[in-house]
Amino acid sequence: ARDETVLLVGEAQPFDFEMPVLYATCFDTSPLERLLRDRSADERRQMLREHRVAYVFVNWHEIERYRSPGNYGFTDWITKDLIREELVRQQVLRPVPLDDLDPEMGQIFEVVR
Repeated sequence: ARDETVLLVGEAQPFDFEMPVLYATCFDTSPLERLLRDRSADERRQMLREHRVAYVFVNWHEIERYRSPGNYGFTDWITKDLIREELVRQQVLRPVPLDDLDPEMGQIFEVVR
């Protein structure tokens, strides 16, 4: 749907997306952290719904690059365990497997409705 939003994590180049995008540079607080930190599973789902977030794209490769020595840094709150385990277990996010996307490089998740 046209009013659905994709939330980008570790990806600060939203130019090619054909739908609304929530994103941050490595100098800003990630929208994912701003919306979900210190909230229950129900509150997390509600926050994503309120912001019309339908998908979350996590660029693990860029996050690792930001965290590498001498680079800009990236929040420690966002981890593979948080995204892949906690948010999936809480049924906040559901992985969308794609054949041409290495999950160690990046992953797409659908927000559970």
